[in-house]
Amino acid sequence: MSTIFGALFFVILILMGFNMFLWDFVQFDNYNRIIANMTQTDTMSLSENLVPNNPGARDFTANSFNITVNNLGIAVRVARIYIVNLSPTNSNQCLPANPCIVDQGSSSPGIANGNVQEGVIDYRIKVNTGGTLSPINDGN
Repeated sequence: MSTIFGALFFVILILMGFNMFLWDFVQFDNYNRIIANMTQTDTMSLSENLVPNNPGARDFTANSFNITVNNLGIAVRVARIYIVNLSPTNSNQCLPANPCIVDQGSSSPGIANGNVQEGVIDYRIKVNTGGTLSPINDGN
C-alpha cells in the first residue's frame, strides 16, 4: 500500500514540476512579446522624419491655411500641431494662447489631411482656424 501512495505522490510531484515549467514558459513568452512590441514601436518612432517646408504655412484663407511637409520616413499621423505664430513684424498673431494648439479633427480649430504617407513630397496639411483662433496669416 505504501508503494502505491509513494508512486502517486511521485507522479503528483512530477506533474507539479511540469506545471511550473509550463507556467514559466508562458510568462517568458508574454514578456518577450511585450519587449518585441516595444522595440517595434521605438524603431518606428525613430524612423519618423516629417520635415516642414519653409516658409511653413501658405495658401491662407479667412479660416484656414496649409502647412507643407515632406515625409522622408515611415507613414505618420499628425495628431497635434503647435503654432508659435509671429508675423514678419514680430507681432503675436496666435491668440488666445501662445502657442496655439490644433488637434486632429474636422472641427474648428482642427487638422485635415493629417495622415501623411511615406515618401510624400510637398504634402499639404490643412489647418482650420474656424474663427476660434485669431486670424493667422502671413502678417501682410
